[in-house]
Amino acid sequence: MSRSTSRKGSGTATATFDLSLSAPSPSTTSVTVRTLDGTATVANGDYVPISGQLVTFAPGQSTATVAVTVNGKVIVGTLKGGKARTVVVPAFVTDALARTAAAKARNDLLWTGRDGEHLSPPHGDQCWLSAALRRCQKSDPAFPSLTAHDLRHTAASLAVHAGANVKVLQRMLGHTSAAMTLDVYADLFESDLDAVAENVAKMWPSHAEAR
Repeated sequence: MSRSTSRKGSGTATATFDLSLSAPSPSTTSVTVRTLDGTATVANGDYVPISGQLVTFAPGQSTATVAVTVNGKVIVGTLKGGKARTVVVPAFVTDALARTAAAKARNDLLWTGRDGEHLSPPHGDQCWLSAALRRCQKSDPAFPSLTAHDLRHTAASLAVHAGANVKVLQRMLGHTSAAMTLDVYADLFESDLDAVAENVAKMWPSHAEAR
């Protein structure tokens, strides 16, 4: 059984579980499923339980999906794994942040959700990211549609082209190893091979100077 999770509004998400039979069903087959507490519990309000839900497999079908509503929580503290993450921020971004923070108290959030609390991860066409994209596309119709993860890839690409090496990028993205970073972003480094050759050439004295 595998699981994926998608956000569907402030404070909730949908955890999708894929159920698999050992072999395709030769005839219509039904199974009953229910949720059980693990690290998430119903008592703590972590999720909405299901009990006795009937899942039907059609003839020849071997997989089916069950969705569970999860109540999201914002935890303020260390990142996953307890490790710090270093993010490089250019001056023009800190200048914009300073303007945003000018009228705020030291412990205020820079941006908040409709409830005045932390922003939820973006999902759907009514989220904060979609609203920002609409403003950008109104100003520039050619501005592309982006996801939050696309912005992460864009930051990685800009960092590499600005001269970041793989270890810097690893720290920036929070990868556990440089090998993981290379597995995902190797193509960015390969695109800089010509630039490396040009820079090395600048270090080597010309024939005219050597003579």
